Amino acid sequence: MVTRALLVTGARSLADDPAAEAWARGKIAAALVGVDLLIVGDAPGPDAWACRIQRDALRRVECYRTHGLNIGWVDTAHCEEWDRVRRWSPPRAIHSTRYPLDRNAAMVATARANMLRGHTVSVLALLDGRKPAVVQPGEKRPTRGTEHTARLARDAGLTVDAQTWPKGATT
Repeated sequence: MVTRALLVTGARSLADDPAAEAWARGKIAAALVGVDLLIVGDAPGPDAWACRIQRDALRRVECYRTHGLNIGWVDTAHCEEWDRVRRWSPPRAIHSTRYPLDRNAAMVATARANMLRGHTVSVLALLDGRKPAVVQPGEKRPTRGTEHTARLARDAGLTVDAQTWPKGATT
């Protein structure tokens, strides 16, 4: 039975710096204490780290797949065993440029549904303050999936704990 759920979202770029990764892993581990259900995407970095920590603790994980064989499915994990739970996206939507944004919305909807059932639900958003606010022409624009998910969660009435690396940085 779920009594406490946590949605983890975080910048993949945190994996580029060992100090940022250690910081993020510590934040995730602390946030997961007492959590029965982890809601997470399948991106590398914070998503994967949260999933590993939660699976090692033998607690439930719901992973929203945007890559691989189970694309468009929510998988649940108990230890090393993964099982498909339900579709979060129809197969025809896979090629949409909004697909990752739709995944974020689906995760927030699940978190909100848990909140409405009376469960304690929170969101941990791990931001990378090193990302430039403005991108020069010709530069690759960093994704803002973490910010998108945090905004959707706030709009849905969820409590969001937004943490930024390095501390004091602005995004």
